[in-house]
Amino acid sequence: MPNLTDAEKDAAKDAVDNATSQDEIDKAVDDAQEKNDAKANDPLADAKDEAKDKIDNMPNLTDAEKDAAKDAVDNATSQDEIDKAVDDAQEKNDAKANDPLADAKDEAKDNVDKNMPDLSDQDKKDIEDKINDAKTPEEIDQIIKDAQDLNDAKKDAKDDLKDLNDLSDQDKKDIEDKINDAKTPEEVDQIIKDAEDLNDAKKDAKDDLKDLNDLSDQDKKDIEDKINDAKTPAEVDQIINDAKNLNDAKKDAKDSINKLPNLTDAEKQDLINKINDAKTAEEVEQILNDAKNLNDAKKNAKDAINKLPNLTDAEKQDLINKIDGAKTVEEVEQILNDAKNLNDSKNGGEAVDNLQDAKNSAKDAINKLPNLTDAEKRDFIKRIDGANSLDAIENIAIEAQNLNDSRNQAGQNDLQDAKDAAKNQINGLQNLTDAQKQDFLSRIDAATSVSEINAILAEAKALDAQNLARTKDAAYKVIDGMANLTDAQKAELKGQIEGMTSVKAINDALEAAKKSVLPNTGAEDNGMLSVIGASMLGMLGLAGLGRRKKN
Repeated sequence: MPNLTDAEKDAAKDAVDNATSQDEIDKAVDDAQEKNDAKANDPLADAKDEAKDKIDNMPNLTDAEKDAAKDAVDNATSQDEIDKAVDDAQEKNDAKANDPLADAKDEAKDNVDKNMPDLSDQDKKDIEDKINDAKTPEEIDQIIKDAQDLNDAKKDAKDDLKDLNDLSDQDKKDIEDKINDAKTPEEVDQIIKDAEDLNDAKKDAKDDLKDLNDLSDQDKKDIEDKINDAKTPAEVDQIINDAKNLNDAKKDAKDSINKLPNLTDAEKQDLINKINDAKTAEEVEQILNDAKNLNDAKKNAKDAINKLPNLTDAEKQDLINKIDGAKTVEEVEQILNDAKNLNDSKNGGEAVDNLQDAKNSAKDAINKLPNLTDAEKRDFIKRIDGANSLDAIENIAIEAQNLNDSRNQAGQNDLQDAKDAAKNQINGLQNLTDAQKQDFLSRIDAATSVSEINAILAEAKALDAQNLARTKDAAYKVIDGMANLTDAQKAELKGQIEGMTSVKAINDALEAAKKSVLPNTGAEDNGMLSVIGASMLGMLGLAGLGRRKKN
């Protein structure tokens, strides 16, 4: 092979000598031939060989540095690129010749290249750049120590990653890529911690999934696939929570369907099969709602058919059997319409009579509703006159009754409010005896209208005023009988009594006056009157407190 240099030939021969199979020998020969042919077609072949010889003779370059420089030469497509590759190598060689740390740096780079297999190519390049920039042996040592720590952290992390059995192959590949890209041991530690958290979350989720007995095998497979694809513990938690909600929804729905009395066993099983196939809680809810609607439609239809007066028992049973076999609400409604048409077609005169009787009965009932206005009653009756089926009449009557009942409840609330207010006022009347108050309160409780309550309250207020007036009249007579008072003193005392507003105040004032009256001794009268006046003023103050206790 005339185009190979001696070094290239020696390298090819070494490959042949080291071969352990015919295939390896053939490959060594093919590679050499390919290189020889390429050089034959490369006008720069001689220049490249000369350049690589120069590089091989640069004593301060490591083998790795020489190989990198020669690769740059081989990849060159012009003489300028070849010259640049040689110049770069020469510059590096010369720099190392003038660098007292050159040997230490070469040894450090060789150490990184050969003894730190868990560092990525980019890691090694970055570390080599740091070594080249180092200014002291201590700085080189620290760079190598940091590199070794990073290599060891990556190795340990990759070993730990292999034991995380609940991570998918894709998970592990993604995490290993992150480990390779990490720049510090701390970053590596965080990556493996996150991986362990994700592994634990996936394991727990898969364990929980096994206990969700209302999920189908397909459900569980789909959910486990989602768990395997999840990238974060939060995503895993959301997946298993959704799975639990779906499981609970399916269980509750199946329990509810089994309790629907108007569905056949076959219908129930068909609905349960649909629930088993459902993928979301919303889908399950829709199936259950459809089941309830069908159940209610069947019940209502059967009730309506049993009320049709012109059908025989056999006809009713036949229609009910058809309803049992119906699969949709629309089908049930059609059967019911057919039943009504059959009922109307039989014994037409009697059917008309029954319809008129129903109208008369409904109108009588509406006219007796106490909480409807005359205009409302007329409107309901007009609608009944225009109705052409028993169902329509019944619905109008129910609507009228509901309106009446709603107002009755509102009236009851108003009545209770009126009772509470009236009782509060009666309890505040100071001139009624306890017995009188209790009588009025009992009558208020028994009242059935606001007007009745108002009448009772007015009666209580009148009796309160009457009690006060009678007490004043009696007091005046007592005062007139006080022989030791002058006419002026009696007049003054009566004036004070006149201004009082409670029976108790009057009684207390009289009692005080009686105790204060002394025999009339002329000059002492004025002093005695002052005592009476002071006592009366004291009683007036007590009366103003509004105390309710009666004598």
